[in-house]
Order: sequence, then C-alpha cells, then structure tokens
Amino acid sequence: MGESAVKSHSKGTKHMQLLQALKERHRSNTNITEYFGRSSSSTTGISSDRVARVCQYFVQHGTPRPELLGGARNVEENEVKRDAIKQHIMQFKCRASHYGRKDSPGRRYLPCDLSVAKMHSLFEEQNHLQASYALYYSVFKTAFNLGFGHPATDVCWTCESLKSRVKQQGISETQQREEAASFILHRRQARSFYDALNLVPPNTVSICFDIMENLVLPKTPIGQSYYSRQLYQYVLGIVLHPGKDSFQHKEDVLLYTWCEYQNAKDSNLVASALQHALTTPFANAVNGVDTVRLFSYSCFGQNKNINVIGMLSAFSKIKGVKFRYTFPGRGHSYLPADRVFGRIEKMIKTKGTILLPSDYHEILQKHGTVLILDQDWTALDFKMSVGEVVKTARSFKISEAKVLNVSGEKLGFLSTYNGEECFHKILKKGKSWAALLPTPLQPHSSV
Repeated sequence: MGESAVKSHSKGTKHMQLLQALKERHRSNTNITEYFGRSSSSTTGISSDRVARVCQYFVQHGTPRPELLGGARNVEENEVKRDAIKQHIMQFKCRASHYGRKDSPGRRYLPCDLSVAKMHSLFEEQNHLQASYALYYSVFKTAFNLGFGHPATDVCWTCESLKSRVKQQGISETQQREEAASFILHRRQARSFYDALNLVPPNTVSICFDIMENLVLPKTPIGQSYYSRQLYQYVLGIVLHPGKDSFQHKEDVLLYTWCEYQNAKDSNLVASALQHALTTPFANAVNGVDTVRLFSYSCFGQNKNINVIGMLSAFSKIKGVKFRYTFPGRGHSYLPADRVFGRIEKMIKTKGTILLPSDYHEILQKHGTVLILDQDWTALDFKMSVGEVVKTARSFKISEAKVLNVSGEKLGFLSTYNGEECFHKILKKGKSWAALLPTPLQPHSSV
C-alpha cells in the first residue's frame, strides 16, 4: 500500500472515530464542545479547529456533516433532467433512411439543418431547465439511435415552392395561412402513395421495380480513366414487397443486369424483364391472386409508357389477373428497391477496383437473384409488337396518370390516387391481345 493510500485510510479511520464519539456524547447529553476541548490532539490525532467545526455542525443540525468527497450528489436531479431530455428528443419528427442499412436496424434521421447543439438550445428555451450540453449529448447518443440526414438533392418542386411562400416576407397573414394549408394538403396527397404501398390488401401481391444508377466499367482509382470513355453496367431491381416494415429476403429480390454494349436502357428491356419476373421467378406469388399491385418511378422512357402497359394488358388477358399500377410524385418516390440499391452501393464503395461485369455480378449475388441478359432472360421487341395492336391516337395522356388499372380489354385511368376512374379502350379495331407476340430484340450497342 502506498504512502498516500495509508494517509487516506488513517484519515478516514480517525474521522469515523470522531463521529462515533460524537454520537456517544450526544446520547449521554454531555457537553460535546467541553468534552472534546478537554481531549488533547495527541489523544484523538485530530486538530482542535477541526473538532470545533464538526461539533458546531452537529450541535446546529443534530446529525454529522454529510460526506462531500467526490463532488455533488445530484443523481436524482440528473435523472429528472434525463427524463425531460428524452421527452424533448422524442418530439422531433424523424424519418427512415432513403437506403436501408442491415448493420443499423432502427436507425432514424432528423432534418439535416438540425444539430445536437441546436436541440440543446431549444430544450433550455422550451423547458426553462438548465442542463449541460454534455448531459444532453450523452442522452442523445445512449438512449436513441438517431442521426442527421444529408441535404436532399432530388426534392419535390411543389414542396420547396410552397415552403418558400409560407416564409416569404411581406405577405398578409391570410395569404400565409392559405399557403400553409396548400402545403399540408400537398403533403397529405403525397403521403397517399406510401399508404397504398405499405398496406397490402388480401388476395393481392405487391411488386416494385426501378433501375439502379449506372455502374461504371472499369471502376479504378487511376486518374486517367476519368478522361476515357467508360462503359455502363445496368441493373434493374424487381422486388416483392410484403408490406410496411417488412424484412427483405434475398429470394424476394431480382436483379436483371446487362451491359451498355448489349442493349439500351429503355422500355423494351424493362417490359421484357418484368414479363420474365411475372412468368418465372415470381410465378408462384402471382398465381392465385386477383390483383398484382405494381409500383415504379414515373420515368416515361422506361416505366410509364404504352409499351409496358401493352405487355401488362396482354398478360392480364391471358393469365386472368388484374394489375393496379401506381406512380409516385416527383420528390416523393422512395421505393423498396432503393433499399436494395443502397446496400449494393455501400459494398461497391469498399471495392477499389472493378474491371469486369462478373465482378459486379459477385456483389449483386449477395443481395438478390442475379439474372444476366442472354443467359437467364431474353430482351423482346415490345415497341414494335405493341405498335401493331394499340391505337396511336389515344383519349388520355399516360404522363398525367397516378394510377392505371389494367384488366385486358379496358384501361382504368386515375389522375389522383383516390379520384374517379375513367376507362379507355386502347386496342385497334379488330385486334386482340393474343396477337401481341414480341420477337427477340436484336443487340443494340449505344457505345
């Protein structure tokens, strides 16, 4: 035992002896000050000044002075502050990540313009309770799984426009309330898409699809590659979506892939891959249901066009299944396929060099079933075959549709998610969907 430890132990022992003596004198009603005044410092080993201070406190309060070594005993006070901080943090509106991360389940994100320091200032203003930043930060890190989102890049133009009008200076209070009401209404309308996506009615199946951001070949850290012509690897993700907060199983994810030199990234490839998914990998899920619900971006050149609608109409007529095809608004287009793409991109970032398409295939196989063009599926020329049976002049614009109900002979058109449906015939006179027989698409390089 070291010298400092011996002194500390001796000091504590003497202090306890003094307190015990105080209690005995107090029980016998003996004058404590007089008693210790007669005791020499050699007997107790404690100075007379210290004895006087201890005696004075005991006489005034009737109890020994509490132990103060180690700082203030404010545990109970901090617990009250911790509870108040938790309640304050829970008031903030959070959102899930645009890309799901398997190693951070339950991770939620606060607005990107917020920070812990700003939240701490708001807490003190709102609760009129003084709490240190260190305590607030400790609760934020240990009691919650929260982060701050990055600034949005693909946002809704209407949302940004309405928000700027609400904050605009110089407008009257009535106009400000009207703009705020318009913003709330727009947000509720946009929310209707996610409500429809996550609520899966009985006897239906939901399928979402989208094309991933182009993957470059070769991917290399060599600077000269950025000045050379690189090739693109295309990936179309088709995902079976069981419903809200569902876990994405690997067998529910199909990744159709092809290279830029094999064929273009257009509606022919999307329709071909979607037909293959409905007839082969997802055949068991589609058979036996009344309606297949489809969700995709409103990209006219790839998803939202007459070629895909023609393929679905022919499939509906032959298989006897209905399709309800729903499109999100721009800036409100988060789909389950994006969660898959996020996990893939995260793994690709860890690879310094990717030289061949097979290198990408190895990464994709860890996240879903990989189907390679001309090996696992064939591209068909739907553009030519649909043009032979579908009217050129139509009484509606597909670009204005929010929902399309495909059931063979007629096409149901809705310009809003809950609006009135109107029906249109798109087949040419004397034609039938049985005549829609697309031929294999010839390879077309866009390099």
